[in-house]
Amino acid sequence: METENEKFVTWGEAKKILEAKAKEKELGYEQKNALEYLRK
Repeated sequence: METENEKFVTWGEAKKILEAKAKEKELGYEQKNALEYLRK
């Protein structure tokens, strides 16, 4: 995965971004772990 842009996001924003990416394609290992953590 390439970095498109860098900015600080809240945990809620990160969760929304990862959930949207998960619908498009399979997430990588670190992304899956991050999303699982954010859902708790």
